[in-house]
Amino acid sequence: IMRNEQIPGQGFCSFLFCLFLLLKGHGFYPDFFVFNGSCLYPIRQRKEGEQRMQHTLPDSQKEIVVALYRYLMMSAEQLARLLNYDLRTVYNLVSRLRKQGWIRDVGLGFLGHNHRAYTLTFEGARRASLLVDRQFRPRVWKNRMVGSERLYYTNEFMTQLMVWSEEEPNEGLVEWMGPAEAAERYVLFDRETGKKKIRLKPGAVGSYVFSGAGRLLFHLEVDMASASIWGMQDQLLDYGEILYRIWGNEQVKNIHVFVMAANSERMRHMRSLWRHLVDGMLLGKPLPNVWFMTHEEFHLGGPFYSRWTNLGNETVTLRDLPLLPLNREQKDLAWLGKRQRCSPFLPSPRGEGSGEVSVQNPR
Repeated sequence: IMRNEQIPGQGFCSFLFCLFLLLKGHGFYPDFFVFNGSCLYPIRQRKEGEQRMQHTLPDSQKEIVVALYRYLMMSAEQLARLLNYDLRTVYNLVSRLRKQGWIRDVGLGFLGHNHRAYTLTFEGARRASLLVDRQFRPRVWKNRMVGSERLYYTNEFMTQLMVWSEEEPNEGLVEWMGPAEAAERYVLFDRETGKKKIRLKPGAVGSYVFSGAGRLLFHLEVDMASASIWGMQDQLLDYGEILYRIWGNEQVKNIHVFVMAANSERMRHMRSLWRHLVDGMLLGKPLPNVWFMTHEEFHLGGPFYSRWTNLGNETVTLRDLPLLPLNREQKDLAWLGKRQRCSPFLPSPRGEGSGEVSVQNPR
């Protein structure tokens, strides 16, 4: 027989527990308490333990974790290109991080049997957010299988740029923003409420420096045959309505949007959609340069020899495109993917700078 007895303080504890569940459900992890199944206790000890665990990670493993946090999902080959590690070293580091619960495998069935990439676990991503000092967003990591094909080809394009730049000692990729950082670059604020609005969410944003010429600033959108083509139309509309407001009427003429279509039929359709936007909703607005190419064309020619096509049927390579001037800070950025063993994320032991690839001010 169970008796209904009132325990002193029971109502207040129940209130705290319900508040905790509510906050946790919305992705917040309160700093003042945590529920261990029977009672509430201070969280400070747990957070200090997590920070000690992060500090004990070797720099090589931290680089893997930070790369996966920024770019969401990468194959071993892509990690090796970005971090300048031997492929066997990447496999060893990945194996250790997997055993520690930081990362998990993602199957790449579209490439064939036994192809895989890696992404952070939900808990690994939460801990990684402390490493990069960024707010943790639970919704991004609850189902990391979504969009794996698009992520793979986006990161393949960016890391292939690094490989091809090795032939040129005085040029290369100096900036690469993943989806989260790219979206934050183009945050808008509501005039009435002051709240942030994120409309434009590029697949990636990059800056490639040509020695003595300037920098090529581009946004990359990778199309998949299984995706709705109307989603790409909405994305192109956002590019047309937002980029000139950030960069200005003159500079936007030297900003580029690359659309890599799944096949020639979808490329033809997307060019038609862009034409209707240019002649309709975007008529009279200063617009960025939008270029189209298929996956097959990119794989045949690589980043520098493939030719992009615009609405006027002009075909160009990357070296033919108009560039932005280099500012002083960008001249000092480290090349990404060059063969010196210098982390793109962590400070150099020789004090040569962090090699940070993210630029807060887009100008």
